[in-house]
Amino acid sequence: MLNTTKAKKALKNNFQWGGLDKVFVDEILDNAKWSIQMVSATKAKSAEVISKIGGFPNLPSDIEWPIYQGEPMAFIAQMDLSEIPNAKELGLPSKGVLFFFYDSKQSWGFSKTNAGAAQVIFVEDNSLIPPKAKVIKKYIKDVWDSYKIITKEKKVSFIPELMLPTYSDVDWDSFDVDDDTGYEYSYGWSSHIRSDHWLFGFADRIQSRDPLSEGYRATLKEIDAARSAEPENLDNISSDVRSDPKDWVLLAQFGSDYRGGTEEMMWGDCGKIYFIIHRLDFAKKDFRRVWVVLQCS
Repeated sequence: MLNTTKAKKALKNNFQWGGLDKVFVDEILDNAKWSIQMVSATKAKSAEVISKIGGFPNLPSDIEWPIYQGEPMAFIAQMDLSEIPNAKELGLPSKGVLFFFYDSKQSWGFSKTNAGAAQVIFVEDNSLIPPKAKVIKKYIKDVWDSYKIITKEKKVSFIPELMLPTYSDVDWDSFDVDDDTGYEYSYGWSSHIRSDHWLFGFADRIQSRDPLSEGYRATLKEIDAARSAEPENLDNISSDVRSDPKDWVLLAQFGSDYRGGTEEMMWGDCGKIYFIIHRLDFAKKDFRRVWVVLQCS
């Protein structure tokens, strides 16, 4: 069970709060959220890796590679939910595998025409997950030649961590503190995060708008239409996307992971992508209507 009281106490004692008054510290701690940090794991004993970022997805044989507007989608990650501590307590299924895909042309997610640019596939039965070699053999002819983002496979493990609000999620005006105090908090916040990839918690936004305010709960009909259509045929769809952040959950954030190679993830100009899900869908464990937002500098 997640021990929020213990985690808050540890943050209160160990975080570099700078000149913040105790009252403000307690208020910030009260708004902390649990996250699941995705960190690089040691090499697996088995050749088969289930929880990973990049590489090739272990999609079951009856699931076709997702296509968005005529192009194979980029495979981002897959997660064995049985490996995630406290998955059920956080609202996830306790078993099964989640597969994350994203538009290989990197839609921004600011328009309703971007419906379907993210796809999260949930496979409930782990026994249906095939070996990677079998998957590659199936898709090599149809997908490989046109698949643009083949990234190096990185096994990940999962660590629960109580996450403080980001600098942008704190109402500094109500605290009446100087700018330097806020900046000190921002520096400290960056150091208390283990990774640039995580589930839940807060979105480490690059731009001023909260990615959760950019969500659009598209209908399944809209999603199917957007995935199958050419962009020029979507002009009749209203492009206005605005939402109440309280209606959305940050399902996953993936940062850029680029060191100059050709097998690295880069979102825009060293940006991040945010997979968000409406609370009503998350409560039903229905991942078909996930939305994605890209932010970069």
